[in-house]
Amino acid sequence: MNDVRLYSKTDFSKCQLTQHPLYSYIRTFLTHDVSSLIENCRNATCYAIEFGKELILVVDAQFQAGQTYPTSLRAQYLDYAQEELALTEIKGQKLLSGAFRLLKTIVPQKIDEAVYVGNYLVSTNLFPNFTLEEVQAIELLLNKHFPNKTIVYRSQNSFLNQELMEHLDVLDYQPFISRQVFIAHQAQVIKRKKSFKKDCKLAKDTMFDIRIDFDVENYTERIIELYSQLYISKYSKINPLYTTVFIEAMTDAQNTQFIGIFDDEKLIGVTMSWSFDGVLTVPILGYDLSYPKEAGIYRLLTYFTLLRVNDQQIFHMSSGVGPFKLSRGAEYFPEYIYYKRVPSAKGYTCSFWLLQKLNKILIRISKKKVF
Repeated sequence: MNDVRLYSKTDFSKCQLTQHPLYSYIRTFLTHDVSSLIENCRNATCYAIEFGKELILVVDAQFQAGQTYPTSLRAQYLDYAQEELALTEIKGQKLLSGAFRLLKTIVPQKIDEAVYVGNYLVSTNLFPNFTLEEVQAIELLLNKHFPNKTIVYRSQNSFLNQELMEHLDVLDYQPFISRQVFIAHQAQVIKRKKSFKKDCKLAKDTMFDIRIDFDVENYTERIIELYSQLYISKYSKINPLYTTVFIEAMTDAQNTQFIGIFDDEKLIGVTMSWSFDGVLTVPILGYDLSYPKEAGIYRLLTYFTLLRVNDQQIFHMSSGVGPFKLSRGAEYFPEYIYYKRVPSAKGYTCSFWLLQKLNKILIRISKKKVF
C-alpha cells in the first residue's frame, strides 16, 4: 500500500490532497488553535494522516477537567452517560447512577491520554473504507509518534462501518457501546411515513421563511446562541461549544450546507449539515426554545434534511429523540467506540476492566429501550 504520512500544523502546507472533500475542514483545525474553534476543547492537538488518496483528522488528547466529550473518554462515559441516564426512566436507574459516581473516583485521569483516528470533534464522525493493511499502518504510525497513547476510533456502527469494525476486531481493538444512533437511508420508506407527510404539509403551510445557504456570516453569533440553547443549556455542558470562528470557517468548507428558518428577519432555527462519501450528518442544529413546540421548528429542520435522502445520499441522524426519528423512517443501530491500549500503558487495567463490565450493562439496556 501507499505510505502513510502524519502532518502537524507546521508542515500541513505540504499536503497535496487539496481536492479531497475533507481537506478544507481538516485545514481549519490545522491552521487554528482548537480552543478558538471549540471553546471547551483545550486538551487537544490536531494532526492529519494521509494514505493513498485519503485524508483524515487525528486528535491527540489528554485529561483536563471540563473538556468536551469527543476528546475525553472520562467525560463520555462517566459524565455524559450519567446525564443521559438522568433523562431516562429505566429500572435500576439509581443503582447505575451510583455506579457512575463510584467509577469517577476509581478511573484515573490518564485514561484520557488517547489519540483519536478520524475524530472531527463533532458528535458523529464519518469514515472512508479502510483496508486491514491501512488500519495496521495507521496504528504503527501512531505508536511511533504517540507511544504511550490509547488509540481510539469513535462513531462505529454496523450499517456504515461493518468492514472497519471487523478489521478492528482482528487487530484486538476493544468495542465499547457509546450511544444509540439513527440512520435514514430509504427514501421511499421515509416518504410513505404519515409523520413525513404531516411535516411536508407543515412546510407548505408555515409562515416562516426557509433559506438554504443564507448569508451565514451575518448570523454567526445567533447560530451559536441557538445551538447553545439546545445542546449546552438544555442537554449538557460537555457537548462541543463551537465558536463564531468555527461557523465562519464552515461557510468555506467543502460539503457543508446551512439551512435557516426565519421569522421575518429573525433567525429562529438552523442546521449545518456536513457530508462525506454519500453520508450526511448535522453537527450544528439549534432552534429558539422560546417558540412553542407547535411551531414545528425542529420538525422543519429535520424535514428539509430528510428531503436530501436518495439512492446516493444517506442521512445519519445521530442520537437522541429516538421515537421521533424512527417515526420518520430511520433505523436504529448501536454505536461503538473501539480502543486499543499500548503495551506500555500500565496502571489502569482495572479501570478498563470495570468499564467493560459497565459496557455489558449498557448493551443490555440499549437492546431493551430506544431513547
